[in-house]
Amino acid sequence: IVNYETLSMNSGLKYHEVREVLPLLEDSFVVFIVKPFYKNLMNEIRKNPKIYFVDYGIRNYLSESFDNPEFNELYENFVHNQLKRFYEVRYWRTTAKTEVDFILKTENEIIPIEVKTKPKITRSFRSFIQHYKPKKGLIANLNDVSKTRVNGCEVFGVLFVCL
Repeated sequence: IVNYETLSMNSGLKYHEVREVLPLLEDSFVVFIVKPFYKNLMNEIRKNPKIYFVDYGIRNYLSESFDNPEFNELYENFVHNQLKRFYEVRYWRTTAKTEVDFILKTENEIIPIEVKTKPKITRSFRSFIQHYKPKKGLIANLNDVSKTRVNGCEVFGVLFVCL
């Protein structure tokens, strides 16, 4: 999630300059800006977006890191970029820091998606299902294809290559 103050301090830009530059970076296809999904304005964070890089090499260069500990962030970035090709992508986070990586909104439904190395259904994912009652959800993972039900929602474990 974007912290404009931290970006300002790290980049040497003023706060308002950072807020002006990010849309320019999106228009230049350097980053994608993902806005939060919300219906309950009291409990859900709705201000700051998340940012995903179009080119991972630029991201790695700017962070001065090409190490494996960054794998989960790169994996989430990859999944985002695949979804972005076909859907409007949002994320969900509450003031209690409950978070689902991606929310897809179609005409008829809302689909929560978690990105994990293993197909584990998290408390955050269960919380989203309980609040919004989607018909289906996805766990993009590296290990397993599966299908289960959680509170009436069909949850599919899908391999990331299937996205």
